[in-house]
Amino acid sequence: MEDKGRERALSIKIIIMLAVYIGVITDAAILLNMEETWNAVLWFVIVIAGLVILFTYHSRHVAFICKSCGSRFEITPLKDFLSPHSTRSHYLKCPQCGKRAWDKVVPK
Repeated sequence: MEDKGRERALSIKIIIMLAVYIGVITDAAILLNMEETWNAVLWFVIVIAGLVILFTYHSRHVAFICKSCGSRFEITPLKDFLSPHSTRSHYLKCPQCGKRAWDKVVPK
């Protein structure tokens, strides 16, 4: 039961972070004059920085449970970003058994 509460709290934090991120990039797009090249570059840097922050936070606060062998493992922010995923699972290769599967996301 405690895991469900931690999972829900983490989900709420991530949703809030996503909402703030969307607000920041939208406001930046409105405030910056996108006709000027440097403003477009600045906006792009803001978008990339936000993605780095979001995926770093996510990868530091979740682990994965292999569907095949049940082992618990962690991944890097880059793998978190690049791997196919849904809200509750990621398609990953288990470091223990080497099988690819949709592994469950669990809070650390």
